[in-house]
Amino acid sequence: MKMVYICSPLRGDVEGNYRRAVRYCEYAAGCGVIPIAPHVAWHGIFDDTVPEKRETALKLGLGLLGRCDEIWVMGNEISQGMQGEIDEAKRLHIAVNYVLDEVVERDIKLRREQPPLREIDCVVGSYDNQDYTGKILVIDPENLKQRYRNSDNSLWIATYGTGCQPGKNDRTVHVANLFTGETAAFGRYEFYGVVKPESLLNWLQDHPVKHEQIGEYVQSAEWQPDTELTAEQNSDRDLLIHKIQDLLLPWENKLLNVLLDEACRQWCDFVDEIPERLDGEGFSYFFQQICEQKQCEYEPNILEDFFGDIEKDQGDMEL
Repeated sequence: MKMVYICSPLRGDVEGNYRRAVRYCEYAAGCGVIPIAPHVAWHGIFDDTVPEKRETALKLGLGLLGRCDEIWVMGNEISQGMQGEIDEAKRLHIAVNYVLDEVVERDIKLRREQPPLREIDCVVGSYDNQDYTGKILVIDPENLKQRYRNSDNSLWIATYGTGCQPGKNDRTVHVANLFTGETAAFGRYEFYGVVKPESLLNWLQDHPVKHEQIGEYVQSAEWQPDTELTAEQNSDRDLLIHKIQDLLLPWENKLLNVLLDEACRQWCDFVDEIPERLDGEGFSYFFQQICEQKQCEYEPNILEDFFGDIEKDQGDMEL
């Protein structure tokens, strides 16, 4: 069984957040994983209102995170402490799953044992005709070691390489694992092709990852009509694209919530020195400044996570 780090808020309504964390652990256990939530395990040991003890708890939590297989970001909001845990997971290439409250409330199970995607999950003709750059590809699991032949490792985002071009079947395609962010390089011939929108949607429902490239890919992809489908079936495929976009929207809202939380905190920290802030005048401009600062802060990390270290050794993922 996989060990999963439960990432959820603590500050503010400490007791209420503790009860929610317990519920999240119950839900995760029902999905067949081993949940680890530091502020449940250490409840009553570290006082979150004491800065030194909070810092100690955060450090211990990050150490525990490094020993987990995945991190599940629970709920519809991301606190500053949660964002730190997410950033550390990405740095360690630990898969990040985002689980909304409605998923928990409806008891929709995640991380079921799913077989790897196959050629039938690809857009017809994409292997022969499409440029792979920026596309989400389905790998032939036979090109992975036995223990990696599962749905977690089925989808890869092509970043660059001469093998991205049609006809360059024996040339290299540099890719990033959609689930973990790990980078690798394979021959074009080792991929079945570009994933179908309906297969991507099904995969996302069991692997609720956040990846900016997914949204850009879905929005910009020119899905060609499948000649083997009727006009009505092709219309249904277009609707699936919109469903995927709707599925990704909550993740974008999460980032907005983090920025708003940061702006509110900074605004309130200096109310004593700037009493004019009590009436809220000027907050919208202040919030805009915070957004611009955070964008500059996080963009390099995003680029590094998925497109930076493309020369990194692919380890034992590739045969």
